[in-house]
Amino acid sequence: MTPTTTPDRAERLIIPATLITCLGNNIQLTAAALLVLGLDHSAMSMAWVFIAVAVPQALLSAPAGWLADRFDRRGLCLTCDLVSAVLAAAIPATLALGLAAPPVIYTATLGLAAVSALFTTASTALVKERVNPTRLGRFGANFDMATSAGNLLSTALGGVAVQVFGPEPLFAVNAVTFAGSAVCWFLIGRRHAPAPTPETAPRPRPAEDQRGPLARLGTLFGLTTIILMASNVLIVLLVIQMFHQPPGVLGVIDGLAGCGMLLGGFIYKRLSSRVNDVTRALVGFLGLLAVIGLQPNIGPVGMLLFLPGGIAFGLSRVASRNLLLTHLGSDSAGRDFGIINAVGMGCGVAVTVAVSLTADLIAPRHAFTVLAIVVVAIAPATAASLRRARVRDVATVSAPVTVTSGR
Repeated sequence: MTPTTTPDRAERLIIPATLITCLGNNIQLTAAALLVLGLDHSAMSMAWVFIAVAVPQALLSAPAGWLADRFDRRGLCLTCDLVSAVLAAAIPATLALGLAAPPVIYTATLGLAAVSALFTTASTALVKERVNPTRLGRFGANFDMATSAGNLLSTALGGVAVQVFGPEPLFAVNAVTFAGSAVCWFLIGRRHAPAPTPETAPRPRPAEDQRGPLARLGTLFGLTTIILMASNVLIVLLVIQMFHQPPGVLGVIDGLAGCGMLLGGFIYKRLSSRVNDVTRALVGFLGLLAVIGLQPNIGPVGMLLFLPGGIAFGLSRVASRNLLLTHLGSDSAGRDFGIINAVGMGCGVAVTVAVSLTADLIAPRHAFTVLAIVVVAIAPATAASLRRARVRDVATVSAPVTVTSGR
């Protein structure tokens, strides 16, 4: 099969759908975290907002994967966005009625996260189904760049807007972004797979070659999920509690992190194919480890390190995602990713709780040490194991992985 050199319609629409959804979600999450922190003045109370996002995904990702392997994945994504738009719109409506803000935010966040568990699994399985294997590397970089752009815009705009307007009006923005994302999923259209021919039929591969050491690949990707979740707390701790800056500064600093993640995607695409994804991921994790160690110990200038930290994280995230996608089978992508995502989110909850309790009971700067210990314990050993296994990455994929027709 001749490698696809240009993206098809599905690939072109998945990227803006991701950007739009990420933009709205992060504006809402920033507003919710700042609102709760302002009311309770506790790192743990703020952490509960992020935990409310993670727990349903940890519990529901595995059954969501089962659904994603048995029903139309595009239809599931479209339905999830429409339901989420309704839930997001309910937050400003109920706050306008005078209900207490924290219970409303926690309840709505739990509902949105439950739907997100199905959406995340179904959309990942849809990527495996629709994106040509020869384009996974470039698509993965573009996907994470879209996520980073969403983070960059949402946190920069959200932090400043919270300072100017307060958090309540921003909750309505998320409902609009979900509706916009739903339009993209609708326009992708149904998949009409051609009948296999001698030129397009998938070539059989041994099970180990196709799937590889999936548990270790999931561990590497799961580590990026843990870092992302814990960092949501750490960035607020550093800016608001340690250096006593206003929400507008939080938006700018968080925007630096998003800009760094965006640059990480560009760097990934520019690296020579001779540098494999395991090495790229490890370099990213080690760079991030250096940033975590420096940030709380060098004064306010540590806030600027979110830029190189974002670059390191972006590089590790893209490489880890692409390694995982390369070894997922299309027919079981939902189930396998659902299990991996569930474990990653569950571990992320545990680390987020540990980070928050450390900040409340000991000192905020020691919360960074907790995350550093987790990275040191997982990244080097897992990467070394994968290097010994000589796993395939997107640069070595030359034939399509089996796909299920009819979706």
